Amino acid sequence: MKSLGLAPLVKQHLVATLAKIVPQWQAEPPIDHKRVTRPTGPDSCATSIDSYQGWQSQRKFRQKVVGTEIIQSLEKILHEQQPELLGIQNCFVFCMVLSKEIVRRIGSSSSLETAISSVISDLENLLITEVAEREVFTTLNGLKLPNGVDRIDLDEGLYIRSLTIDEITEIGSNDIFLKNQYDFSPLSVTTALISKRKISIKLSPEIKVSTPASTNCQLYREQISNVLETLHILKNGYVNHLASVTTIHPTILPNMSGHSFGPLVVNPCREIKLSQEDINNFVPLYKERVATQRDELKIAAARLLDAEGRISPVDALLDAVIGLEALLNNDHAELSFRVALNYAFLGTTAGRRKRYDNIRKVYNARSCIVHGGQKLKSKKDVLKHAKLAKECLRDALMRFLTDETLIGNKKLDTHFWIDRVLPPNVA
Repeated sequence: MKSLGLAPLVKQHLVATLAKIVPQWQAEPPIDHKRVTRPTGPDSCATSIDSYQGWQSQRKFRQKVVGTEIIQSLEKILHEQQPELLGIQNCFVFCMVLSKEIVRRIGSSSSLETAISSVISDLENLLITEVAEREVFTTLNGLKLPNGVDRIDLDEGLYIRSLTIDEITEIGSNDIFLKNQYDFSPLSVTTALISKRKISIKLSPEIKVSTPASTNCQLYREQISNVLETLHILKNGYVNHLASVTTIHPTILPNMSGHSFGPLVVNPCREIKLSQEDINNFVPLYKERVATQRDELKIAAARLLDAEGRISPVDALLDAVIGLEALLNNDHAELSFRVALNYAFLGTTAGRRKRYDNIRKVYNARSCIVHGGQKLKSKKDVLKHAKLAKECLRDALMRFLTDETLIGNKKLDTHFWIDRVLPPNVA
């Protein structure tokens, strides 16, 4: 059975409580300090230490407010009439979240009364509809939009937009007594990928500890991957995502915002639990690993570590296969020949030999890196072949996405390539 909103007595006491404690919170002297880095120009920024109302200010304010008659009265009524509002946190935390949102709305040219009314209306609507909006805000590092373009719509509820100077400053600001959130130059972060979706929220008098399905989180990770992959097919360079932060709108409930891929989705973390027998085996195994001089074993071990740390199972599979090839396979002539030949036939007749030679160079470099043995001449040689490999891959992807003779869902098997290299006779 859905809620009818706030009970009249609850609403009356909640409005009265907020009308009293919001001005008190606004007047609370800020005793926290944060390091703020502000962009000051195209290639410059300035750093300062600013005071603000953070966790220490809130702790001091809590000591003044908790235990007062108005908070105790509201908490008693909530327990009696709408305990689901306390299933999230205690009465003080609930009021503080509402108060901070009210202060934010007052900053947008609203009066205290108007801001309180707006927040109470949002809370009632959430209780009645049980629908909210889940926003995942992902800062992008290395992507800059042209002047005059502030937003790129990609799909329903998914878009890239430019960040304001204030947003960039806030993202890079950190409490001087806490561990830094992010470590980045504000000069390289100017855009964000935004995903918005409607979600269902049902409040309960009891806090239920559970691990929700990771469907939403996995979907958004796929969206991030798709966006980044397309950007890199389009042009060379490098763009990655700095951090993803989830916010539930409206921001009126405790512990419902500011968490990476949370709070509705908890990613199950895989772990390793060692027994005493495992530990006994681990020590000599570790010593053997440190002592080995086999490049093949070192490469395979590194690839196994990479595979275990991958989010994408496709990436994990590829890393594991490379590790297996490093240990167990020394002959890649046929594989490299087929890839080089197929890549050559994606181009014109005049350019096929050069395309073929480029892929052979890439495979020779790959063989040196993966299988040990012959080493590349220098780091510049590695960079040169890595650049060539990315250029070849980008070119092939672009052709499959833009060439009318290649677009489609036909399986890229032996028959596909035979038909392209040796076209069938058409009567």
